[in-house]
Amino acid sequence: MVVTIEGVEYAARLNGTRTAEDILGMMPLALSLQRFAEHEYYAELPARPSLEGAPVTSHIEAGGIYYWEGWNAFVFNYIDSDIAPYEVVQVGAFDEGLNDYLLSSAPDVVEFSVSEDPA
Repeated sequence: MVVTIEGVEYAARLNGTRTAEDILGMMPLALSLQRFAEHEYYAELPARPSLEGAPVTSHIEAGGIYYWEGWNAFVFNYIDSDIAPYEVVQVGAFDEGLNDYLLSSAPDVVEFSVSEDPA
């Protein structure tokens, strides 16, 4: 998929889980993501994806794309972190570049739009 943040396009890959496929089915999306806890950005999704068969983790990785059921949130992380006791479903990852932007500028809110990769 192609993600546009602040006018710049970044490539991202989803991992094929049912949760990721449900999120892909919600596209195109336009969200305002809020910075939270100095390691992530999040926004509420318009619908709840399935969690059927989805593995959960408390270890988040920079560049990872996650779903957190607690806030029905689409989340991307720019710093590795352990969020225990909370758990999220990893649904994908950014290919490169986005972490550098977020670490260097750290805006409070990013305007985010996503669509399926035309290729």
